[in-house]
Amino acid sequence: MNSPIAAVDNQQFRETSESCSQAARKGFTRHLPPLVPTAQEVKKFWREKRIPKKAGQQYESPGLPPMRLVIGDNWLFDDEVYSIRDVNACWVENNEVIGYAKGTLFGGATPETMIDSEEMILACDEISQHTYDVAEMLYASHFLNDPFMEVGETMQWLAEVGIVEVHPKHRGNGLGVKMGLQFMDVLRSKEAIGFFFFKPFPLQYSQGDGPRKYFDPEIHVEDFERDRNKLVGLYERAWGAKVMPGATDHMWLPGSPTTLQEIHARGDKWSFRFKV
Repeated sequence: MNSPIAAVDNQQFRETSESCSQAARKGFTRHLPPLVPTAQEVKKFWREKRIPKKAGQQYESPGLPPMRLVIGDNWLFDDEVYSIRDVNACWVENNEVIGYAKGTLFGGATPETMIDSEEMILACDEISQHTYDVAEMLYASHFLNDPFMEVGETMQWLAEVGIVEVHPKHRGNGLGVKMGLQFMDVLRSKEAIGFFFFKPFPLQYSQGDGPRKYFDPEIHVEDFERDRNKLVGLYERAWGAKVMPGATDHMWLPGSPTTLQEIHARGDKWSFRFKV
C-alpha cells in the first residue's frame, strides 16, 4: 500500500538511489545490492509507532492482539466546512508493537456539510503534497470531477487507507490482512464512510519512509510490477477490493453500511448511486 511516514536517513537513501540510477544507466543493475537498515533503525521505527493506552480507544478482534486507534484533530483547525483527519492504529502484544496502520479521512467538518470539490482540493493543498495528490486523484477519476458532491448528504468521509504494516518478526502469518480488515471495520462502525480507497504498493520499494530493505522500482521494473500485481490479487481475494475506475493504480472497498450511497463504475470513471 501507499508509503508510510517514517524516521530514516533520507540523505542516505538519496545518495544510494542516485548511485543506483547512475549504475543503471551504465548497465550494471544486476549487481546492485538493496539498502538494508540497521537493527537500531528498525527498533526505533517500531517504538515510535506505539500509541499509549490512554491516548486511544482499544478494540478486540479474534486472532489479533488489541488494536489501539486514534482519530486526530482536523488539520484545517477551525475550518467549519472542510475537515482532513489522520487515523493511526497499532497492535500491541507483550508490550511490543507488532503492527500499525495509518489512514486519512477527507470530508466535512460536521455531518451534512455541503462540500465544493475544488475548494476541498485547495484545502488539501494547504496541508501536504500527499493530501493534494489524493484530492486530485479523486477529482480526476470522478465522472463529473466532483467527488465530494454526495459527501455531506449521505455520508461524511471518503477514507484513505495509507498503510498497514506488520513487524518483520511477525510477518508471514496473514496478520496484515486481518489488521487491515479490523482497521476498516472499526472506522465503518464509528464514522459515516462513503468508501475506502488505497494504493497497493509493495513496501520493499518505498524509499525513505521506513527502515526496510529497499529496492528502487525504477531499476527493478519487472520485479516491482510482479510484486504489485501480487498485492492486487491478495486484496481482491482477502478484502473483496476492486480496482478503482479512473484511477487504476488505486483500489476501493465499500464504506459504512449506514450510508445511503455506494461507489460504482460510470464509463471509465466512478460515481455514486443509491444502494439497492
